[in-house]
Amino acid sequence: MKEVGLLIDLYQSPTQEESVLRQAASGFFIPLVKLIKKYKNIKVSINIPLSTLELLDRYGFHPLISEIKDLYENERVEIVGSAAYNPLLPDFPSKIIEDQIILNEYALGYYFGSKQGFEGEPSIMIRDVEGFIPPILAVNDTVLNTVRDLNYSWVLADPNYTSTDSVVSKLEGSELRVVVPNNGIGDLFNLFNIKSFDEVWNDFKLLKDSVGDKVVVVINNDLYHIQEDTNSDFYKKKITFIDQLIENLFKENIVVSSVRDVIKNIKLVDIKYSEINIKSSKSNVSGGEIGALVNEGQKNIKVLKNIESTLIKATTSTNSTSPNNDYSTLCMWNNDELNKVTEVDIHNMLASYTLLNKCIALDYYLYAYMIYLGQGGTDPAKASLGKYVQYLQDLVKYRADKDFTEAILPFIDELLEFIK
Repeated sequence: MKEVGLLIDLYQSPTQEESVLRQAASGFFIPLVKLIKKYKNIKVSINIPLSTLELLDRYGFHPLISEIKDLYENERVEIVGSAAYNPLLPDFPSKIIEDQIILNEYALGYYFGSKQGFEGEPSIMIRDVEGFIPPILAVNDTVLNTVRDLNYSWVLADPNYTSTDSVVSKLEGSELRVVVPNNGIGDLFNLFNIKSFDEVWNDFKLLKDSVGDKVVVVINNDLYHIQEDTNSDFYKKKITFIDQLIENLFKENIVVSSVRDVIKNIKLVDIKYSEINIKSSKSNVSGGEIGALVNEGQKNIKVLKNIESTLIKATTSTNSTSPNNDYSTLCMWNNDELNKVTEVDIHNMLASYTLLNKCIALDYYLYAYMIYLGQGGTDPAKASLGKYVQYLQDLVKYRADKDFTEAILPFIDELLEFIK
């Protein structure tokens, strides 16, 4: 191994508790920025989607956002695209996939872009967003085609869902590159909490001898930890592991760079759609247990699936609209900014658009699953689902659609009964 493309995923749930977000920001995000500054000769890729940016903005972490922007402008980090609010993309039609990606692009432009325009017209531009990371790295042909049509150059795909041994392949009939990270190495650092760093590093050295010259590794910030499981020591240990990893890679003369730089100049082989094997089902999540619960008719999960089906129908209906480029500079996920839109119909359309996208996060299934098992303490999970219910109730208000209201209110009542 000569070169590691390091992608760090900073996704946080849209219903994350403030205390947990603050711990993640102070214990992981801010030290990560300092770490990148410390190592002058590295570049990394970062996923910081709208769900995370919205929370950082809401809770006053504006200096952190500015520092990440500075790193991006000085080409120390590569910002990658993603879905705005973490839905399991293969479960959705192309309209919703596209909306999620475009809304996330609005956010990246708003927080990291430069303001340009002709004759005073507002415009926010963000350059060099070439890569795309789908939630839990899940793709199918619809996801790949949408990402391709939106002009991304490469997309990450979980190796469990592909039939290729190549780090990078070219999707048949297009220039889109499919990048497969090394889960064996990634899991050492994403599941590190049962080992010391020395143990992890020994396992890493055994793995590195079996891979090629270039490898891509994704490190997350433990997306679904809830309050009882997350504390400052947890994040301190995580960032210390990354620091030690980079230092040890240097000692081994292994270059640490962005995914974009690592996959340059690799000889490409074609990958066919038939070699992308993921099934559009939540049975792929959490070892299949959620899918099993759905099949067994577990009530709380079925309610969420019924809500999701209702939202898909509303989003893809003939009278459903999406904002055009005139609103790409508007912070429509921020109520204070949105309330500056005085025309009621436009205000409600923008509010509905954001809420519809926010209401299809994969996280809600996992929180319901935690409650079902009674593991890790159920109060934080119930609080998160309570926020989800509020999103749904706001959506009913802003849509003012009789058919939608009548369809979804019974499911909201069932969900409230479940979390009370």
